[in-house]
Amino acid sequence: MILDDISWSFLAGLIGLGFAVGIMTGIFGVGGAFLLVPFLISLFRVEPSLAIGTTMALSLVTGAYGFVGHLRLRNVEPISMATLGITSAAATVAGKLLQNLLKQVTGAAFDFSMKILLVLILVPMAALTWITAKQDVKPFLNHRWLKIPPLIHLHRAALTDVSLSALVLCGIGVGLLKGMTAIGAGIVIVPILIWVVGLPPLMAVGTSLGAIIISSIAGVIAYSVAGEIEWRYVAALLVGGLAGTSVGLSIVRRLNNASVKRYFPLILILVAIMMLVELVRAS
Repeated sequence: MILDDISWSFLAGLIGLGFAVGIMTGIFGVGGAFLLVPFLISLFRVEPSLAIGTTMALSLVTGAYGFVGHLRLRNVEPISMATLGITSAAATVAGKLLQNLLKQVTGAAFDFSMKILLVLILVPMAALTWITAKQDVKPFLNHRWLKIPPLIHLHRAALTDVSLSALVLCGIGVGLLKGMTAIGAGIVIVPILIWVVGLPPLMAVGTSLGAIIISSIAGVIAYSVAGEIEWRYVAALLVGGLAGTSVGLSIVRRLNNASVKRYFPLILILVAIMMLVELVRAS
């Protein structure tokens, strides 16, 4: 799984990719997996499990760096961060076990199966994000399914009657996706915090990064035990990622909540299109 030689051009490409993903992390509160995993598999031809494990390790570091910046800006709601983080951490380990089962079942077709899985996740997510970004979410927040007791108060966000049960269920779903694909942290948690909890977008970004840190610790342990993290890839991506996150944090200070909400779906749609093209090429 570990390469004996890595060319300078390959490392330069990884640094550039890390920089681009770091910018997204700083602005949108995403760990970058929805960009890194498809690009590592499609452009750098990294085996899916290794790409996922490497991405998990990187998102832990860059997520922590971005979280500090948002914490200083007071863009963090601690109760929802802890709830989503802890529940998704446990489910991340279960997701890794599901991925191992898929590998046993599919055998030589595992790589293609993972590409299909990525498309099945990204395409509906892109469509849903695009649709909901254009609508008022207040009626959705008041839906009876999001008022399952026990109900809690989020004092930092001045929100009342938030369903703890809904948060736990969301955390489990996020963790299963993250454990199988490394995707499902930022790009799912941010919409959940906006549309299920009701946080303002910028606070959802900072809170998402905190939850990513907690769940990524569990994921890194699981993938490290399986020998599916390439730490040299992590180092190269990290060099670009930390620089990019700094740029992203400087940009986010100039954005308002409406801008964050409007631009994020466009990026997700572009990645979904890229994965569709890759799936057609691989078929």
